[in-house]
Amino acid sequence: MQRSHNSTSMRPAFRVALKLWSIRLFDFYHQLVGLFDLLFLDAAKEEYYGYLKAAEPKLSADAVVVADNVGMFRDRMTVFLDYLRQSGRYRSKTYDFGSDAIEVAQRVIAV
Repeated sequence: MQRSHNSTSMRPAFRVALKLWSIRLFDFYHQLVGLFDLLFLDAAKEEYYGYLKAAEPKLSADAVVVADNVGMFRDRMTVFLDYLRQSGRYRSKTYDFGSDAIEVAQRVIAV
């Protein structure tokens, strides 16, 4: 999945998701038209699972989910991490940086 750095060549929904990154997902996801390819989570850790479940209908078949701070706050997001790792819907890997980590998961189910 290669993306151009030129924002005019990105799919419209991807551009919209990037522009609205500072707004809570629940406040805008239903307004997005079409599917999007990337969900980056860096918010209240206890809410990651809810954000993911709310966004799933808008994720493309091979979308990537990136979750920040899964090392420092793993105890606050066990439901989310268990879902990514054990549901069979994602291929997920933790990237540990010592003091913290990120989780990168690619969707593996058809939409």
